Amino acid sequence: MSKIGLFVKEARKWLKFKEPVVFVVGNESCDLDSAVCAVGLAYFYMNTTKLPEHLLIDGNRRFLPMMNINRTNLPLKTEVTYFMQQHSIDIDDLVCCNEVSSELLNVSKFILVDHHIATGIVPAIDRVIKIFDHRPVDPKNAHILSDYATKIQEVGSCATLIADEIRNVEGSFAAQDDTINFLRGPIVLDTINFSVSADKARPLDIEINKEVEAKLGKNDNDRLKLFNDLVKARSDVSSLTALQLLSKDMKMLSSVDKSKIVAIPGFPILVEDYLQKENVLESLRQFGDERNCDILVLMGMKELTTGGIRRDIAIVTLRESELTKKVIEKLTIENREYLQLQDKHNDLLAVQLFEQQNVKASRKQISPIIQKALNGH
Repeated sequence: MSKIGLFVKEARKWLKFKEPVVFVVGNESCDLDSAVCAVGLAYFYMNTTKLPEHLLIDGNRRFLPMMNINRTNLPLKTEVTYFMQQHSIDIDDLVCCNEVSSELLNVSKFILVDHHIATGIVPAIDRVIKIFDHRPVDPKNAHILSDYATKIQEVGSCATLIADEIRNVEGSFAAQDDTINFLRGPIVLDTINFSVSADKARPLDIEINKEVEAKLGKNDNDRLKLFNDLVKARSDVSSLTALQLLSKDMKMLSSVDKSKIVAIPGFPILVEDYLQKENVLESLRQFGDERNCDILVLMGMKELTTGGIRRDIAIVTLRESELTKKVIEKLTIENREYLQLQDKHNDLLAVQLFEQQNVKASRKQISPIIQKALNGH
């Protein structure tokens, strides 16, 4: 078992005790970036000799990485389970949010990675002691963040920010081979292997990756193999039903008064291919009913053998046609030049499908547009 795998196994034992811990928790999609950042940062903080004192809890180091999904949904994260196994981490040792008692949550503190808003399992924002995120700050929540130690920077991967934290605390990547090799996976995947056409990588991603690969003795061919293996693992959804695939990588949005709810599932395949799966319409309705959604926004992506990507997007009306009109207006009219959406034919009346010509715009950029429609702006 690897050192990181042993740490994860030992850390899980803290669930049995009542002493508070510092949970390191990613976002609710639990994609590779979130999962690896949670484990990688907790592992680093447990082992560094230069840990800032304010991160101690009762004078002790107790950092526990937590997957921000239920245990039953973890197998849906095919790239996460694959990558953990590649690094000799037993999936059964990972802690999922439904396995933690409310008593432990209420006395513990939290470090947020790959998101910056305390939701779900985090009982209150005042329990958060540090934040790392690479998405734009929601303006209505900006004032909350001023009181917390934050590292929010728009880069391709949150793992880049964790690697930068390691470099800043330690002064270099010396003696950090296992941690930086672990973090390298989501950096390569989320930047689409530093594809120029995808335009996900930012200067800090490039800088960190260059330094990490020099330290590990990795080259372009090694990186390409890592990328292809991760894409294959993420795209292997052949065993998942249409309903399961909706939960694989999903984000929820709501209006300010919580009266309207939109789910945004992201697929490692094109939406047009997803819509060909068996029982797809029934699955869309069941998924929406279970989460009390008014509409669904499906986002698909396919990596091409040429190194580029394709994207498409669909709006699924469940019960709120007026909201559908507002969302489509925001996406196709107000952001016509930005997103460059083109109508695509499909046979489902409740679904409006579009090819997305601007492949640089991901869910991270499109979610704020949908949020404005939800809020009536």
